[in-house]
Amino acid sequence: MKLNVRIINFTLISILIIISYNSVFSMNINSPNSNYNIKNNDTNVSNCNNSTSKIIQSNQIIIVDNNERNYRITIPSSDKGTPLSVLFIFPGGGGSYSEFPQVSNFEQSSEINKMIIIYAISEKRSISEGEWYLNSASTSFSDINYVDTILDKLIENFCIDEAKIFATGYSLGSMFTYELACHLSYRFTGIASYAGSMPLFPIDCQYDFPINIMHIHGDSDSIINYNENWDWKDGEFENVGTMRSVSNLLSFWNTKYNCSNPINSIEINFELYDLGYCNNNVSVKHYKLISQDHEWPIFINSTYTSDIIIDFLISTSNKPLYSNTSVYNTSSSIVSTDVNSTNFETSSSEPEVSEPVGLPFPWLTFIIGFSVFLRLRPKLS
Repeated sequence: MKLNVRIINFTLISILIIISYNSVFSMNINSPNSNYNIKNNDTNVSNCNNSTSKIIQSNQIIIVDNNERNYRITIPSSDKGTPLSVLFIFPGGGGSYSEFPQVSNFEQSSEINKMIIIYAISEKRSISEGEWYLNSASTSFSDINYVDTILDKLIENFCIDEAKIFATGYSLGSMFTYELACHLSYRFTGIASYAGSMPLFPIDCQYDFPINIMHIHGDSDSIINYNENWDWKDGEFENVGTMRSVSNLLSFWNTKYNCSNPINSIEINFELYDLGYCNNNVSVKHYKLISQDHEWPIFINSTYTSDIIIDFLISTSNKPLYSNTSVYNTSSSIVSTDVNSTNFETSSSEPEVSEPVGLPFPWLTFIIGFSVFLRLRPKLS
């Protein structure tokens, strides 16, 4: 009888050891897949059974918050089963119905890269230049809802690669792309824009999901100040408040993504700042254009600006972005770092991003169980 009890105990302890062993050694605390989800990695397979024919800037109407909104859409030709990326284009102040810079280049890219292009059209508002809400809060979410609704419609009707949702903008449109990084980071993979900024004190913002960022800006911009924080114009967007200088903007994202080992290069007409290795595979880059004013540059060192934007968005989308909503919060201190410096180390109240760690219980169980096994083994022989 005693032998049977010991055999039963031995069997139970062996099972416990096996379970504990698997619990301990199946944990990979350095792998993002353990606690992180790959961002936007789905394609609506049901909509991938149809091919598409090329359509250029077709006018569309959509209902958002019980209001009629407009946009134009360009669709590339594609074979059945081809996933399509999406690029939203946001014009600057007063430019909703005017042609965005280098549209012909973006149109060519649409066909080459199998990319749907959405030319966003804003509402005319008396409290602003008639364009995009900035520092969006509960009372000014209509533009965020507008973009969100268009995306839903695209996914419902096309074979959309949700790992390749991008945005670009100019001036006020560039500033709005940072609203997308704030409120729709779970949908957008990357933003790349020219001559914009972002609020110093976001009213309501959750940077929960990582997003690739490229900021292009002329250092002689007389409208969107490159070197200093600046206050929004009186009487327009009263809740926007202070906007960031370019160095402050870069410092914010450098701190947010804990970037290290920056790589800077200096050319005749521009300086390129790559913030280096950032958490969750994020890429953050900045082109500082020497003696460039607010006007959209046709070329950056003999390369079309539009091509630089597209190349950045597509190339960085090949790296999976990992998201963990517990990692980021919205609080940040005011930081101001010289953009000419290679050091973007800043003090901030934001928490350090830490790797997930395993619980000690499986280790403890394993050690105790194995010790008991060693004590029982001689008695069972």
